[in-house]
Amino acid sequence: MENIIDKLLEIDRQACELVEHATRQRDSQAANLAAVREEIYTAAMDKARAKAEEYRQAVREGTARQAAALAAGYEKNRAALERAYNDGCSGWVDTIVQHCTRL
Repeated sequence: MENIIDKLLEIDRQACELVEHATRQRDSQAANLAAVREEIYTAAMDKARAKAEEYRQAVREGTARQAAALAAGYEKNRAALERAYNDGCSGWVDTIVQHCTRL
């Protein structure tokens, strides 16, 4: 009878060791999973930030090109108006003076 109790105690001790080992493995795997999850999240966020920065840069370049085109168009219109003014200002002044003095 004592032999059976010793065997049962040995089996119980081995079962406790197996449970402890399994618990340690589970905890280790959970920590490993958390580290892998964090690594995947970090990689995804880095990739998303890089894409966002590429998009920002493309938008900045497009905006700069558009601003340069608008500035060139503005300068062209300003020069045309200035030429028109310089070419016709004396005639316009004479016409205005004639209209005002005829009254």
